[in-house]
Amino acid sequence: MSNHYVSSWKLYKSQHQDINFDFDYYLDLCKGSRTLELFAGFGRLTNYLIMQKVDIETVELEPNFAKYIQLPQEKNHICNVLDFNPIGKFNRIIAAYNSFCLFTKTDETFLFFKKIDSWLEKDGIVSLSYFHPDYWERYAGEKDHFDHEGDIIEHHSECDLTKRNNELGIWIDIYIHADKELRYEYPTRIYESTESLASFLKGTSLKIIDVLYDYDKPNPQYPGWIEFVLKKTI
Repeated sequence: MSNHYVSSWKLYKSQHQDINFDFDYYLDLCKGSRTLELFAGFGRLTNYLIMQKVDIETVELEPNFAKYIQLPQEKNHICNVLDFNPIGKFNRIIAAYNSFCLFTKTDETFLFFKKIDSWLEKDGIVSLSYFHPDYWERYAGEKDHFDHEGDIIEHHSECDLTKRNNELGIWIDIYIHADKELRYEYPTRIYESTESLASFLKGTSLKIIDVLYDYDKPNPQYPGWIEFVLKKTI
């Protein structure tokens, strides 16, 4: 898996650090359980769960993100998810904010789910966040502004769904400050349905047991979010 944030991490952190619409869901899921968070980023969710006394470890590829996670070194693993080798197993594994779909290669995606299966206790639960491409174009045209180190940054997005039939898409973030434009592209795997996700679970003991849309909120502020909930059955 490539490190998509090696150049954009500062801007990404400033833009996303106050997002919390998924906090209640993950707290309810993880409280009282030994938890592993994959693609933990700069600790947006992790640090909240730590404050709520959740027993958690993290995996994050980008060192500039991982340094903000408020965990001791032995629980803050800086590596590719596919290279992670935990001591012991977990009862909960989570990947928040549309991260697991950054595995675009078929062999890596199969390996990702085999790894998860091997890290879970029996009856353990996995929850994987996903932002469905049906909503990409709705958000791509919107402009927003945020503070970054005392400067106001203008942001908008674009998306490329020309390869959607091949289960591939590209999300593009564009940042503008002082007439300078920075453009970052994030190739992603597209999961049109539970069936497309389930095809990667072959050879594992993981089963999809629930699909949560917009965290069951009747009028979501940001519609389009899905949680795929899996359980280890053996």
